[in-house]
Amino acid sequence: MKLKFIKEKSKVDRPVNRKFLGFSFYYKKGGVGIRVAPKSISRLKDKIRELCKYGKGMNLEIFIHEKLNPCLRGWFNYYKIADIKSLGHELDQWIRHRLRTIMWRQWKCNWTRYVNMCKAGLSKTEARMAAFSNRGPWHIACGLSMNAAFSISYFDNLGLFCFKAQYMRFKQLVNGTAVYGSVRMVV
Repeated sequence: MKLKFIKEKSKVDRPVNRKFLGFSFYYKKGGVGIRVAPKSISRLKDKIRELCKYGKGMNLEIFIHEKLNPCLRGWFNYYKIADIKSLGHELDQWIRHRLRTIMWRQWKCNWTRYVNMCKAGLSKTEARMAAFSNRGPWHIACGLSMNAAFSISYFDNLGLFCFKAQYMRFKQLVNGTAVYGSVRMVV
């Protein structure tokens, strides 16, 4: 076959210490599980950070549909065979945090922030405390006021791709049951 041997890439080691095509392995009850390699997760986060730089000047819904969702769907479709339930939940939280930061930066002026927070359903006191805070956008975006005003359902209505929901749907299909509305069907 005349294959070249690359000493740096070739190694005999335990499966949990190695990665292969972006996947790594871990021990679990009854055998070995598949997970996403840490380097792959950091590359995804870097890609999302890069996309969010361009999202500052766009309508949030258009940004989600045209830029963010295709990236998230592609990553998920590649890594969906791995056990990513808890990782998906963490990534969903982190992405919503980034989107709240974009919203906060788009509003620019304190009064605009105050008005938009009031429109989102916060009391005037809560909105005033958040809008006129001296904290940075990242800190405000993870605060209780932004989380209450722009909850998970807000981003679901915008059409944001959800790793955890898609992973649960995929696992149900793999296990032989598909969920259509409230009806379960055996595949």
